[in-house]
Amino acid sequence: MKIKTKKAVKKRFVVSSKGKISRSGGLSSHLKQHKSSRRLRAQAEPKEVSKSDERKIRRLLAK
Repeated sequence: MKIKTKKAVKKRFVVSSKGKISRSGGLSSHLKQHKSSRRLRAQAEPKEVSKSDERKIRRLLAK
């Protein structure tokens, strides 16, 4: 039987051409007034998923 992709995971993670999985940083959607510009820029850039979580996410993405 074919495994379906979990849609919530598909929306949150991106797989690069080399197979790395990236995610967006959290804590930057609201309450931005007291956070520095440097901190907000750092949160905006994509982060690589840790090795321990990568296997679980791949399974949920069905790839």
